[in-house]
Amino acid sequence: MSAAARILIAASVGSLIGAGAFLGWRLVSDDDDQAAADPEETSTTASTVEVEAPWIEGGVRYETTVIVPMGLTVEDGVAALAYRADTISPALSRDDDTGEPGTPDDILFRPEQWVLEIAGSEPVAAVTGPKAREVRFPVPETAVGDDVVAVQVVGWRRAVLAGSSVTLPLEEDATGTLADGTVLTLRTVLEQATNTIIQVDVETPDMGDWHPDGPIARASDGRWRLSGGFGGGDFQMIWEGEDGPDEITLIQNSPMWEPVADQVTIIGEGGP
Repeated sequence: MSAAARILIAASVGSLIGAGAFLGWRLVSDDDDQAAADPEETSTTASTVEVEAPWIEGGVRYETTVIVPMGLTVEDGVAALAYRADTISPALSRDDDTGEPGTPDDILFRPEQWVLEIAGSEPVAAVTGPKAREVRFPVPETAVGDDVVAVQVVGWRRAVLAGSSVTLPLEEDATGTLADGTVLTLRTVLEQATNTIIQVDVETPDMGDWHPDGPIARASDGRWRLSGGFGGGDFQMIWEGEDGPDEITLIQNSPMWEPVADQVTIIGEGGP
């Protein structure tokens, strides 16, 4: 066989392989396009969410939060589920003790309302706070672990930055109200030769365990510096300089924890 013939055959085989690869790509691409166009296959909106997170072993994902059951005990009329809450979001901070990325503050969706289904009894409800790592249910004294049919989260809290603000004149007793009902009052305004100091009283609506941990507001002008007061309560700010402003704009700094009613199975059919 001549060299020219061998080159021609090789080129023909290469063309066939290329065509096959192109056809295979088209079949996969067309299937992907069809799947993307089918709303029934791609919808992520549902009242019941049962999505396993394979990258966190044994975890069940809701939005960006993954709940990992750590152990269930049933004794003396109490069913207790220990769990861990992780996040798939990029870590915003590091743990002070371990130095590892991520802290509980990065978890933007947190379980609050729970339901336990147990054989031979009515479903039992329980409530947890934002920092809880165990949920406890009252059950019959004779109940054992095998009687537990399912444990579900039926209500969550979602961290939402309100973005509300109030502008107050630098006058004592000037008052404004943020979007969540928090009332801010300038209780003290102390103007000195080289600075201005204000004390802000904070009155929040009853938020139970979902009260913010950090300062509830910050000044829009970065020249105001927080000089005292933490924990979501009253705080103090200072303006360094001889010519202080006539007013201050305070922006809500801590998230609002909005309730969300979605059902996620943690243990039982649909869970890990």
